[in-house]
Amino acid sequence: MRKNYWLEVNPFLNNGFFKIGKNIPKNLKRIVLFCSCLFCFFTTKLAAQDFKVIGYLPSYRFHLNDKIEYYKMTHICLSFANPDAYGNLSFHKNADPRPVIANARAAGVQVFLSLAGGGLEPAWRRDWRKLQQPYFRRDFIQKIVDYVLIHKMQGVDVDLEWEDVGPNYSDFVIELGAALRFHNLKMTAALPGIHRYPHISDAALRAFDWINIMAYDLTGPWKPSVSGQHAPYSLAVQSIDFWLSQNVPANKLNLGLPFYGFDFSNRRKTSTASFGDLTKRNISFAHLDQVGKTYYNGIPTIKAKTSLAIEQTGGVMIWEIGQDCFNGNSLLNVIFETKLLQRKEEILVVQEVVEKVEEEPFPEKIIPEPQPLDAQLAKLDEWEIVPIKGRFVVLDIRGREIFSKSLESNHTLKVNAGFFLNGLQFFKIVEEGTPVEQTQLTN
Repeated sequence: MRKNYWLEVNPFLNNGFFKIGKNIPKNLKRIVLFCSCLFCFFTTKLAAQDFKVIGYLPSYRFHLNDKIEYYKMTHICLSFANPDAYGNLSFHKNADPRPVIANARAAGVQVFLSLAGGGLEPAWRRDWRKLQQPYFRRDFIQKIVDYVLIHKMQGVDVDLEWEDVGPNYSDFVIELGAALRFHNLKMTAALPGIHRYPHISDAALRAFDWINIMAYDLTGPWKPSVSGQHAPYSLAVQSIDFWLSQNVPANKLNLGLPFYGFDFSNRRKTSTASFGDLTKRNISFAHLDQVGKTYYNGIPTIKAKTSLAIEQTGGVMIWEIGQDCFNGNSLLNVIFETKLLQRKEEILVVQEVVEKVEEEPFPEKIIPEPQPLDAQLAKLDEWEIVPIKGRFVVLDIRGREIFSKSLESNHTLKVNAGFFLNGLQFFKIVEEGTPVEQTQLTN
């Protein structure tokens, strides 16, 4: 027979280790000690607990909503919304973002509204230039904020690029950032890997909560005669160094990862090749960066770049999630597992003999008021424990096992709670022995 004890783990709420003790004598109750962690124990200079995985999803990919594993991301940017002449926002062809927002929020993912984009139509470009002017700016910013609040999003991503970053850009983003902060919303930007637009002031740069570095597109359709890798690992290194040199803190940088490449087979017209389409042609292409005249980032490169980002930045950004393959070769899964393995390397699993303690009754109810750490560890809801051997198991939110450890009857298991990814995870103790009812607890 087995008994499962479930506790919800939220790394954002608490700080510390959780501890499971075994082999307190049979005439005593065994105490399961729990505390989830806000900042993980880390060996790198940045806290991996806050590592972001940000995916862009264009409106023409909204139909992939049911295929996307949102829980493997922390944020998603719905792209791109553009204004009409009066500042009213909409996606291309009036695509409806609500089903995507619902699925993302159900997975605990923060949703951002991504504005503009790199390929503005002439009418959009004209309206953007008008609406950033001082006379129209205030009303336009209010419409942006209203749109985000109505759709219950968590922030705005500004993706004006190149010729569309004009003289009014800095004042616009500074005022937009202030309006968003009033509602506890965030503002981000997508900026080139190794170039700073002249019209971005230091104050505008500081207004962003973080920057998504577009560390790709060294070449492409605009340079059909220059075939080659558009997003080498070296560009990732250079891009991080460049923005650090602009006095942007490392934890405000997210390294851009491309889920696409370029096919230079036709010298007159270079075409885009998504990672998903490439792997449909041949599954072995998933582990390459070049097939003929097509250049892209395969699994090894994405894994290496993710590790680099974990060590030196605050996260990764994906353009774009709809170009992934939705199977075992998924690049999103590579990022997810790389982040998970990095966290596993930081686990401290220590077994030690538990000292004999006097029996002390549990309180009848969980105490809601803030308590010192020691009190939090001891004051959980009351339940009976059968002192027998078993197994400690950590599960992700889909119920899949990601870590386990055998529990000996005379040992204590200590696990660094910083191991857990952002969001909610669960653990259970599976024991063999006397049949008892399953108990569910909430910390």
